[in-house]
Amino acid sequence: PKTARFMPEMSVKPPLTLAVLLFQGGLILAVEPYTQFKHRAGIPLDDAGEVTLIPGLINAHTHLELAAFRGKTLLGRGFCAWVESLLALKAQETDSGACIAAAEEMAENGTVHAGNVGKAPVDVAGAFFSAGVSTDFFCECFGFRLPGDAAELRAALLQGIPDRLLPHCALSGHALFSTHPRVLHAARQDCAARGKVFTMHLAEHEEETDCLLHGSGPLHELLRRRNILPENFAAPGKRPITYAHDLHLLDQGTLAVHCVHCDATETGLLAASGTAVCLCPRSNAAINTGLAPARLLADKGVLLCLGTDSPASNTDLNLWNEARALREAHDFPTETLLRMLTVNAAYALRRPELGRLAPGYRAAWAVLPPDFPLH
Repeated sequence: PKTARFMPEMSVKPPLTLAVLLFQGGLILAVEPYTQFKHRAGIPLDDAGEVTLIPGLINAHTHLELAAFRGKTLLGRGFCAWVESLLALKAQETDSGACIAAAEEMAENGTVHAGNVGKAPVDVAGAFFSAGVSTDFFCECFGFRLPGDAAELRAALLQGIPDRLLPHCALSGHALFSTHPRVLHAARQDCAARGKVFTMHLAEHEEETDCLLHGSGPLHELLRRRNILPENFAAPGKRPITYAHDLHLLDQGTLAVHCVHCDATETGLLAASGTAVCLCPRSNAAINTGLAPARLLADKGVLLCLGTDSPASNTDLNLWNEARALREAHDFPTETLLRMLTVNAAYALRRPELGRLAPGYRAAWAVLPPDFPLH
């Protein structure tokens, strides 16, 4: 809704036909019809041809360090089976060549910024930078034995990261079933203090719901077997989104990823809190965790954006294919999908320099594919 205080401005200007986009020093100076264009000294004019330029795409959730595991995990049998197959691979060192190729794949398909989740930003930073994709590195808190103080947690997770990367890094949570609530609070507190978005996986699969609601099911057994859950763990007896709400983890500074298993009441909680939601429809389909109620989320006024998730749970990192999957499932119009890929994602990740082709914004754009018609 246009009145929702946490939504970005909704007005959209009609497309400019035969337009000129003028930029210098990485910033847009002007966007104007060619009939009004005046040459500026020292700025060459190039013809892009018969294409439609849009703001550069933003991949709000991915895990580039898993690039080498594409096609090697067990898909189609649920979350726990997929995790087991992934854990068997994760002893391997990060494959820098696979990361570079994956980052270049993003850039070739119009992605200019990514929210990358992982524990080792140093291992993937070079791949993003060489591809020209700017990045927020979300350093993931995982486990029940991490320090619950924000300063101690930051020191533990960001130790050894070069000073040049630290401004791009933020603490993030893994999930309610895998990270102590005290740790999640500390990470969120640190993000709020530094003007960063706090992100976490939420309501992705039924196993998560069983674990939190009943303290049972295959995920609970997996966590026990892996010694991730402490001996004194007691299920909160709540569904994931309700539990996150009761823990005060949902607000305008939070980006919840997936939100596949949520009903009308829970989508209402997300909307009322101002929490943004990143949808990853192809990853959900590949793992067989379900289909997020994207229409319901949109109708409730939740800010939606898109992510490709991990190469270990997707066929590629092409955001256009993510948009195609969402369009096929929910029949969203092109304009709605473009908002998810651009201005919504920029707002969700707190990147005010991205998301629009307008003076003062970053000179970063993508080409609209022909199968996305504008009205």
